[in-house]
Amino acid sequence: MLLLAPGKGSEPLQGTLSCYDLRDIPSYEALSYAWGDPRSDDIIRIQIGKDFTPHISPNLFAALRKLRLPLKPRRLWIDALCINQHDVREKGHQVRLMDEIYRQANNVLIWLGEETEHSCFGMEALAFFSDEAVRVSDAPWLKGPPEVWQRGIHDVMGRPWFSRIWVVQEAALSRKATIICGTHEMSWTNDLASVRGFARSIKLAAISPAWFETGLKDVDMDGFLSLLELQLRQANTSEELLSPDILDVVYAMRHRSATDPRDKIFALLNLTEGRDVKDRIFPNYEMSLHQVYEHFIKALEGGTLGNVSEGLKG
Repeated sequence: MLLLAPGKGSEPLQGTLSCYDLRDIPSYEALSYAWGDPRSDDIIRIQIGKDFTPHISPNLFAALRKLRLPLKPRRLWIDALCINQHDVREKGHQVRLMDEIYRQANNVLIWLGEETEHSCFGMEALAFFSDEAVRVSDAPWLKGPPEVWQRGIHDVMGRPWFSRIWVVQEAALSRKATIICGTHEMSWTNDLASVRGFARSIKLAAISPAWFETGLKDVDMDGFLSLLELQLRQANTSEELLSPDILDVVYAMRHRSATDPRDKIFALLNLTEGRDVKDRIFPNYEMSLHQVYEHFIKALEGGTLGNVSEGLKG
């Protein structure tokens, strides 16, 4: 375990490595990040019996500079530093412990890298999705130039972290996760209600007419959603997650073509086993696309989309 020394700005990175039994380990956080190019002159001065200064990747160097606290040390588990990367036996042993390491961490810190001109918009979008109290109609990308939200969400979702194999395990097993991009961050807890609400918000946004009209339809959220689905299975192993609900079906088929875009909902009502929502949705071609979407949300929340006259009351 690395005890990262306090510091700020351009002060040198320093820390102390200590060994612990997983059954008797103090509170810590675990770092999840993409290694990137390992060739670097960046170093951290570490004490463990004697001083040594291992070279670390530029991405890890930037993460540690961001994560260290100004006035007190911070205890972190970081694979590149807490595992002897030159000892294949130790690496094999540590890999078998990875699930426990990430399960026991108080927080899994997901470092995406330094911020860019537009990454703040992508981080704001993720924070919006994670807030169970908000509605899609309040989405921030509806209140600003569409192009900055396109660039921002593409920027964040296109980071190397989302394509790295190990993050699947690291994020899925976390009790709490915090995504950090430069100076911007957002967190969520890995409990059934929070993760389900997070995934639901993304899917509702991605099938909304406004998502397409603002040019966001090409943003790939599937990599992030797959992690949330794995978190759901960690939080709940019951059979209810084995059968997709109507929102899952509509989201999965959202890029399929339809002469009438309202059929992206109406044509899929018979493809789900659960009838609770389906029995509240009645195809109504006298409603506009936006009305169909809004009534679809009401049906998901327990209301009734209703017949033609009810639907037109809006």
